[in-house]
Amino acid sequence: MTSFTLHSNILQLFVIVIITIISAISSFSHKMNNHSEIFFWSSAYKNSKKYSSTLSQYDHRVIIFGGSTVRSSYIPTLFEEKFSIPLVNYGIHAGIDGKIITQLAFDNIKSGDVVIVALEPSFLSGGPINTNVGIDFFVNQKGLDFSQNSFFSINLIDLHDCLALDARYQIYRFIKKITKMKPYRYTVSQNLHNDGWMEVKEKRPIPQHFSRKVKGKRLSNYGREILTKIKKNCDSLECEVYYTLPTMYYQNTNNIYENATLLRDIIEIMPIVKDGMFGNNPNSSDFSDTEQHPLKQGAIKASNSLGYALVRKSFWTKEEINELILLGIENDVYVKE
Repeated sequence: MTSFTLHSNILQLFVIVIITIISAISSFSHKMNNHSEIFFWSSAYKNSKKYSSTLSQYDHRVIIFGGSTVRSSYIPTLFEEKFSIPLVNYGIHAGIDGKIITQLAFDNIKSGDVVIVALEPSFLSGGPINTNVGIDFFVNQKGLDFSQNSFFSINLIDLHDCLALDARYQIYRFIKKITKMKPYRYTVSQNLHNDGWMEVKEKRPIPQHFSRKVKGKRLSNYGREILTKIKKNCDSLECEVYYTLPTMYYQNTNNIYENATLLRDIIEIMPIVKDGMFGNNPNSSDFSDTEQHPLKQGAIKASNSLGYALVRKSFWTKEEINELILLGIENDVYVKE
């Protein structure tokens, strides 16, 4: 190899390295500053932190977390004004993995707080959600933090995802820009309140799929791992911890039996709030753009139902859950496997 060729190869390698570094820095900067979806949820997360700081007169706070069902269903100011419950809502977009949602909630939990786990049944009966959005949001909140956390940590394998752009998102963003669509369905000014509540106002048709039969949900290994770690961390922080079913729209009211089999597994790990709605509002007119996002009147119903249950200290017993499952069997609502 000639000296000229060697120098040429070194120069090419140097250029490639420089371009790679510039691309990584550009991508990281975009995720931190220009990602419209992350910007909205980051603003919601920050609003929750700010609202939490206004509750200093209380000895402890009630921290609730889960997906966007939680963020749009539970109104913190209603809990404080009506029930004197200092509730802070740390619900985040359900496209973010359950472990990341849990980690970001626990970053704000202090000794003595009451923790209400409201991760949707799909989180607890399924597996991890492997999307760039989850890691991107985590990086947006904590930077390239490689410290070991209880629920989710960045490792070297994730570094590529942290620094790489999501091509599909960029194409989608470009199409929205040229068609003059909103960068993201929700905006801070239209949908986000100072207490962190996400008010969804857009009404869309809710799909109607009715089947009398249901298949009982069971706690997956992934869901069991999350709940077991939550209970362990709450015990070490001397926090009370409960699970509650977040309220969604189900046309089939037999979903009460579908969720009962999941609760039978969960109650072995932690107590379950006996919310009168049992995770279901069967009135489609109370919902907005999805079965998970209520309109204001639906959010008020969900907040009141959970608020009354907390004030009354109403919890499910193992016997009540087993009786509910037996009733479902007697009524022949379960799909036979």
